[in-house]
Amino acid sequence: VVRNLRLLRRLTRHSFLALLQPPQTKALGFIKQVPYMKMDYFKNIELALSLGFEEVIDENAYRGKCYIKNNIIWIHNIEALKEKLSVCNDRELRSLNYDVDSYYKYIEFSNDMVDHQIEKIKASIMSSDSVLSGRHELLAEPSLLQTMGSLAEEGFDEEILADYAHQMSKR
Repeated sequence: VVRNLRLLRRLTRHSFLALLQPPQTKALGFIKQVPYMKMDYFKNIELALSLGFEEVIDENAYRGKCYIKNNIIWIHNIEALKEKLSVCNDRELRSLNYDVDSYYKYIEFSNDMVDHQIEKIKASIMSSDSVLSGRHELLAEPSLLQTMGSLAEEGFDEEILADYAHQMSKR
């Protein structure tokens, strides 16, 4: 009984200490840090907006706002969200209409990567040998440029970007 009590105390102490450390996962016998978005919070918002998510005021959301598209909620920090909602896995977040797939898709994006794609589109507009050549009106539409940058990062070519810009200009 005394031995079991000592073991229980050690386990409880270990569990408590684990709560104080950053989230970790065990993989292949070693511990690794759980990945977080590389871009800062404001660039993260910029990306969400460029992907068509809309800002919604929500007093329970992080900083009082969330970003929703087709009833799916954008995620800024998946581990903090899981902790706040007391959920254990991605499947539970999906069932609550959180956009887990986009989180993992863009987790490696840095601020510079988002900005770089937008700069490439601007260069195409200024060049003479691009389907986007001369489309200077696009430069006045930051959200359109952001979306086009995201599409370019996903691998869409300039013709698709030009078609997208044309379709959006009809609105």
